[in-house]
Amino acid sequence: MKKNIEIEDTGLQCDNCDWKDKSITFDIYKNWIDKPCPKCGENVLTEEDYTNAETLRNAIDILNSLSPDELEAMNKLAIESGIDYKNLPFLKDSIGLENLDKDEPVIVKVQTHKDLKVTVIKNDGESANN
Repeated sequence: MKKNIEIEDTGLQCDNCDWKDKSITFDIYKNWIDKPCPKCGENVLTEEDYTNAETLRNAIDILNSLSPDELEAMNKLAIESGIDYKNLPFLKDSIGLENLDKDEPVIVKVQTHKDLKVTVIKNDGESANN
């Protein structure tokens, strides 16, 4: 079955220095909770940041379980309810927000440090690594 959303693991990075390890996948994030950065010793992954990443994964699993008709119905309900997605806190100040207005696939970069925040939205085919 085709996924509505595909996830690309990008590893972990330290928020205090330039250390990052792109080989660390979500299935082993739990092993990194409250572990020191190999370079500077700061905490690499807090319990809160892990929970944010897990919440994001669960939301994606739910969206991937929906059919195209169910997604369209959910979108229609949001519009009818007056939900303006551009004013949602996790989208505030996202680069490329206008790309959500197009009926095309997008690549979305999300950070989970301290909160869930979409940082970059690009057309599929462009790199989201800004």
